[in-house]
Amino acid sequence: MFGFSTIKLIAIGIVVAGVAGSILYYGHTRYRAGWDDAIATVSKMNNEAAAVARKAQSTVDECFDSGGTWNVSTGKCDR
Repeated sequence: MFGFSTIKLIAIGIVVAGVAGSILYYGHTRYRAGWDDAIATVSKMNNEAAAVARKAQSTVDECFDSGGTWNVSTGKCDR
């Protein structure tokens, strides 16, 4: 077939499969690295938001403990 022996065709097929596999593997590792970076960024933002929410909750609790009422509109304690 086209002047190639069977052995040469098999060798070419193996080389092409190896190159294609390498490209797919590299692409997948780059995709995975991007995925991991995105997850880490979102996780950091979630942790920061949770810390702010805990601080706000403790402020509201302190307001109620001191006998005040929390004004949601202003975000302050009315005494």
